[in-house]
Order: sequence, then C-alpha cells, then structure tokens
Amino acid sequence: MRGQVLGGLLLAFCASGSAAAELSPTTRFEDGRALTATGLPLYSYARFIEPTVDLAGTWRVLRVAGDPELSLAARTPETIGRLEAEAGGAHLPELDHSSWQEVEIPSVIAAPPEVYEGTVWYRRSFDTDTGEGACWLLRFEGVGYIADVWLNGAWIGYHEGTYTPFTFDVTSHLGEHNLLAVRAAVIPRGSRDDVVPYADCDFWNYGGILRDVGLARVPETHIADLRASGAMDGELSAKVTVRATRASFAGTVHADVFGPFRGQTRPFTEWKLPERPVASHEVAMAVGAGASAEGTLRLHVGSPALWSPEDPALYIVRARIDGDELRAQTGFRTIATAPGGKLLLNGQPVRLLGAARHEEMPGRWQSVAWSDWPTVREDFARLKSLRCDFVRIGHYPAHPSSALICDQLGLAAWEEVPFYWFGGPELLASLERGIAQQYWIEMLQRDASSPSVLFWGTCNESGWQDERKRFNAALHDLAHEYDGTRLVGQSAVGSDATDATHDPLDVVGMTLYYGVFYGKDPRADTAAALRAAAERFPDKPIIATEFGAWGGDTPDGQGWQRWVFQETFAALEAEPHVAGALWWAAYDYYSPLQKAESKYHAFGLYDFSRTVRRPVADALEQAYRRARSGDPPSRPPP
Repeated sequence: MRGQVLGGLLLAFCASGSAAAELSPTTRFEDGRALTATGLPLYSYARFIEPTVDLAGTWRVLRVAGDPELSLAARTPETIGRLEAEAGGAHLPELDHSSWQEVEIPSVIAAPPEVYEGTVWYRRSFDTDTGEGACWLLRFEGVGYIADVWLNGAWIGYHEGTYTPFTFDVTSHLGEHNLLAVRAAVIPRGSRDDVVPYADCDFWNYGGILRDVGLARVPETHIADLRASGAMDGELSAKVTVRATRASFAGTVHADVFGPFRGQTRPFTEWKLPERPVASHEVAMAVGAGASAEGTLRLHVGSPALWSPEDPALYIVRARIDGDELRAQTGFRTIATAPGGKLLLNGQPVRLLGAARHEEMPGRWQSVAWSDWPTVREDFARLKSLRCDFVRIGHYPAHPSSALICDQLGLAAWEEVPFYWFGGPELLASLERGIAQQYWIEMLQRDASSPSVLFWGTCNESGWQDERKRFNAALHDLAHEYDGTRLVGQSAVGSDATDATHDPLDVVGMTLYYGVFYGKDPRADTAAALRAAAERFPDKPIIATEFGAWGGDTPDGQGWQRWVFQETFAALEAEPHVAGALWWAAYDYYSPLQKAESKYHAFGLYDFSRTVRRPVADALEQAYRRARSGDPPSRPPP
C-alpha cells in the first residue's frame, strides 16, 4: 500500500517513512495569471541579463548536515527560527565568516566524482546606493534544490525547484552595506518521493547557487513581465504586466515591434533597434497601489518574416510606460498538427531532426551564467553544423540563454520539467501539493516569448497509466490556458507504443531503445513499434524524444553505436507519422549510476570535453543531410 486517497488524488508516502513535505508552492495560477505566493508577478529575465548589481563572484560557503524534514517543513516562524539556528546564526550580518571557504558563484556544490547531498550556507557582503523612489529586485535564476534567503538578518522567502527562477522585492530590507545569506538544501536522491525529481537516476544531483544572482533597480511603477508571441498571419500578442509598488497607476502602455533581425550572436538586450518600428499599439491600464495587473496589446505586422530553422527571423517587442520599458525577443511562427499525424510549422509539413543536450559543461558542470553565453552558443552551434534543426534542451528547464540561442540559430526546441522516472502516486502527489504546477508555470512564463520552443514536455520515462494520464491532462490543459502557442507532449518509454497516457496530449513522444535496452533488432522492432503507435494515434505526430546507445572509447563500442543510429534512423525515416527525432545525446554526461571509474555516460556524439567526435556524429550528419535533400535511404527498410 503506497498511499491514501485525499481530495480525489492519491497521496504518496515518502519512501523513507518520513512525513510528507509540507512546503507550499511559491507560484500559483489564478484568473489566468501567474503570481507568487506573496502576490508578486513573475518577472522577466530581461531585467537581469545586465543587473544593476551583479552578485556573481566570490562568496563564503559552509557545509552543514542539514535536515531534509526541516527543509521541506512549512515556513512558520518556528521553522524559520530552526533554520536560523542550524548554522549558529549564519543569517546574521555580525557573524564572522572569515573561516568559511571561498567559492565563485554561480557554481555547483560538488563536482563529479564527489557526491554531496546535504545543506550549504552561502554569504556575500555588498554595498549599494539605494537612492529614493526606486524598487529593488533580487533575482536568482536557479538554486538547487530548496533555497531560503535572508538579507541583513531578515528572512525574505524561499523557493523550491532547482531549474526555475525566483525574484524577491527587497526594497524595504536593503541598505548601504548589506549581507546576503542563502541556505541551499540538496535532498538526497532516492531518500523520499515527494520532491522533484526524487528517483535515484542517471543525472548527477548537483545543488547550490547554480545560476545568476543579481539586483535590479527599477522605478516604483514598472513593467514586470512581457510575454510576446507572433503567428504566421502577422498577428502578435504582447501580454504586459505592470506593477505599482506605492502609488496607483493610470496611464498608457505602448508596445512597438522591431525587425526582422537575422544573424545575431549576442543577447537581445545588446541589439541596436532601428528608429522606426514595424508596428505599434497602445492601451490604457489602471493598477492599484501595491498591486499588479496584466494587459494584452494586439499588434499586426504585414507580411512578417516567419521564424523557421531555415530562416530564424526574429523580432524585438518593446513595452513602455512613462519612466520604464522592457523588451522581449520573439518571432512569428505557428505550430500545429493535422490529420494523418502531420506536424505543421507555418502551415507546412515538417520533420525535425536533431539531438538532445544535457546542460553539463567542462569546468562549469551544471552551473551556467549569462557570461557563459559564448560557450553555450558554441554547444548549440556545433549541433547546427551537424545539420540538426531540433534539440531537446534537457530533462529540465535549461538556463534561459539556451532558448534565446536556439531562437537565433534556428533550432526548434523541446523543453520540459524534471519529472523523470516518476511513479503514478508520486505524479499525483506533486499535483496535490502544487509543486508540479509551480514548476510548469515558471517554465512557461520564463520562455513564453521564444519562437524556437515548439513543445512543452510533461515528464520523462515515467510509469503507471491512469495516474500519468491525469498528470498529463492537467499540465496540458494548464499550458493551453496560459500559453496556447505550443504543443504539449511527454517522453514516454517506447516499449509500450500504444501507451494510453498520450491520449490527452498533442503529440506522441517516445524514447526508443530497441536493440539496446529492450527488443532485439533496432530496425525491425522500432519499425513495428512506430507502426503500432501510428495505428493507435492516427492523427498525432510521433516524436522520437530519444534514441541512442553508448559508444565509449573503443572501436567496437563506437562501431556498435553508429550501427544502432543507422538501423534505428532507417525505421524512423520510413514511418510517415514520425515528425521529429532526437539522438541521445549531443555530449557525454556524468551519472552516479555509472559503475566505471570515469563516471560519465558515453552516449554522446562528442565526448564530455567536446574534443572527441565519435563516428556516430559523421553518420548522423550524413543521414540528416540526405534526409533533407529528399534522396532515398541508402537501403530500403525491412
């Protein structure tokens, strides 16, 4: 007996027998809007690409044993007091941290082969000129797994989830001289089943302040968010959130569209805009003091340049109010399905071919900052040079630079939340607690403007049927209500090609490892599975979210890896319902389940260092080039 029924959902007990997590989600969705638990809007990352105060750099760090039960307890005054006592008052400005280790942030707590699954306290002193009539925003792009934050001894708030951002208004706590303290709790994998992810799985359990930290100074009345999306008919929707921190706001919101832009290599905040926009519109908005509100501006661009992998034309949308502005990078494109399992991009049938990238890089591991833009771009550009036009950007939301770079390079993207290797009760428990909706909405809001993101993914290789179907349906409906410009799928185990949990989704997403983990023949067994899926879901496109094999460092291993690619791709290419295929993976990655001393999984087209290109990369490049040329396969399918 794994759980009990409460509120119509099956709540799982923790694997360790400990009490279930009491931590409330910090993001909620109500009346069509995403808000934090304290009522703040979710902020755009555009404010923080070049923050007013960049808090990257040298911090002090102290490891403590920590208590997962305490980390996942409801944040009552008693709980906060226990957190503060844990490291002898590490949140207090007067604490002497000179004996603590120095570390450069962002970074991982521990790099392979070391595994550290405990708690870490960080401290950083900084000065600011606060001035008058301003609002100060503290932004974290990602902290794993649970972050509690103190500024000048005052507890500011918390956030659960490693890969999505969070923002605090710290105006009332900021002074000339400041002490920022962060408690990061990493929950041991496999120790409990009420965190995301929870299973002891293939990916290293990195933790800590993994992404950017910064302060932005904004006017007291400002634009918090701008989500822009354009369709192939030239219609563009710009959803603008205005926040009034002190006085009420009653005024005009202006929106301008500039473009098209092509061949850009830097973040859009650095682009020079032309003098004249291609479209403009304005609306009146009213916001009460201490509140925020969202307005939608609808603009039209005649004969827009459409975004596609072949021509990744981009536009900048600029929203303005008196005294403030915010920009977003976007494009015009429409993704849809059609009867017969067709995938339509801008009204035309497409078959997308590419590879999956695990966000793990030499020297950086899983820590990524905006300053890593050139390195991240090189990773994706290398895939583009292999004739890829499709990428799965992780089993979790990657750093926001990834989607922006895919926009620029012309790489269609599949992005997902980290519900991998979940059981059914655990999926439903995450819905009941609200952490699933939090992760989902935070990802959708953050990357809503990126035209390259064509697919939202709900989960990866998870089990059970009825429970997973309900989970998929809930996230599918939420995505279409909040966003509605993308397709929703999952990455299911392909050994069950007629899996009914695809029913509520827009596409059939499957990992296919016939002849590798199951089945005998990569070509024949894959072909049979694809045909079964096409007959079960005749009007849904099939996306092979993974297919692959490890190659290692020996000629035999690399030869087998290349053969698995050729045989599996032959089956994929022959099935008309296949609209996308992704090789797993672009680059080797580290795994705690790897028994070899090296600790990396050699599934990559390239090794972890990016210096060794395996023979499978040549086979993939040749196959993808030929498939796009319209030439027939080298030999007929079975």
